[in-house]
Amino acid sequence: MSGAAVAQGWADSIRSFASDAPTLGATTAAATIEQQAAADTGGDSRLSNHASGSATVSVEGGDSEATAEADGSRAVWAILEDGTAAHVIRPRAGRYLMTPMGPRRMVHVRGVAARGTWSKGVAAGMVEAERELMAGWQGVS
Repeated sequence: MSGAAVAQGWADSIRSFASDAPTLGATTAAATIEQQAAADTGGDSRLSNHASGSATVSVEGGDSEATAEADGSRAVWAILEDGTAAHVIRPRAGRYLMTPMGPRRMVHVRGVAARGTWSKGVAAGMVEAERELMAGWQGVS
């Protein structure tokens, strides 16, 4: 095999790695973020008695670019990241809130502590993505 063929093979490997690396990194980071969300919610990425769904992450990849974005319930993500202050929930006029203790005109809700789920997940995910990509780069060079 000639030196030019070897150089062309390296160039092709590098081009392929550069094209695939962002999606690989974003997928790894998204998995780590979802693990953090599961850890902060008891395993299902949902909040108890919160009807808006679960916190998920979507990855959109293209040629040489990718993004990992919060998906699912944005309300759940906001509560997990920033928490809430104590507040009162009231139903519409003439209605009642159904609670485990029976119907109520209002419910006092204690605040929820901020967990920084997204921030912690991104920080850990970027470290993991970097580790995985460096291992992949070792295989290219």
